[in-house]
Amino acid sequence: IWIDYSNLLDGRKNLFKKIKILSEAFEHLNDNAEINYRLAANLALISNVDSAVYHLKKALKTEPDKLDIFRSIYPVKNSTIEDLIDKFKLGEFNFECKN
Repeated sequence: IWIDYSNLLDGRKNLFKKIKILSEAFEHLNDNAEINYRLAANLALISNVDSAVYHLKKALKTEPDKLDIFRSIYPVKNSTIEDLIDKFKLGEFNFECKN
């Protein structure tokens, strides 16, 4: 239900509301890949790269084949995030998630 609700919120002005909703979902379902991908992408949109990387790592660890969820929300190329994705694809990925 959190994902559906966050999807109803469009535009930049609702970005912080989306993050709040997805953060609440994360509190209850912290290993859910879709929540982590969506949270990572929205955090990246507000340039909170450290938190975005944390959630992206959790999502990749859980369901690596669903990276398109992240890309559909955050199509921008950020060097830190791209390096993480490249390392994952090369098998050099550190799954340790520190927050």
